[in-house]
Amino acid sequence: MRFLWGFVTLLSHSIWYNVESMIPSKAKEAAFALALGWNSPDSASWDCPRLSEMRKAAIDAISLFGIANNSVYENLEKSFFNNLNKQKPDFEEIRKTLNALTELNTTETVNLLYKFLCELHGKRDSCWGDKENQAYTWVVNSLRITHSTSRKIMKLLYDILRSEIYSRQERLCAKDALIEIREHLTG
Repeated sequence: MRFLWGFVTLLSHSIWYNVESMIPSKAKEAAFALALGWNSPDSASWDCPRLSEMRKAAIDAISLFGIANNSVYENLEKSFFNNLNKQKPDFEEIRKTLNALTELNTTETVNLLYKFLCELHGKRDSCWGDKENQAYTWVVNSLRITHSTSRKIMKLLYDILRSEIYSRQERLCAKDALIEIREHLTG
């Protein structure tokens, strides 16, 4: 295990300190670090502080260097859902995940944001607390920033806007996102 932590430390430093080298290799290193953070040999302790810090550094690198392979999407999804479903979520990792998806702004990343919103929408009338409310606000704002013109996203935001199960503030958040997306369409 000591070897693994030494490797993790070296990998984390390698991602950040050789920025002049080729970006594709940095994207691959970030993808590897994120995967290792979720699929380490000691996977029972995925919330270990060292693994958490490694994942967050990898997510930051993914924001800068892009997606190296499709496994990144699965691991970003884990960073969102595994943290959201914890008793005490790592909001920093959730936020970094949403920021990375927003900055990359690809079809796949927007679809992942939509998946997050659908999951939260499904929980709205049953188990909704402060952490779900915070995640909802961040996800809707991330979708707003992407200016996605996806009909399914616009329909879901419109359904939220018309729903009585959402608070006034939550409906305003959806409304603001819809307005900005429409302005982007016409502008």
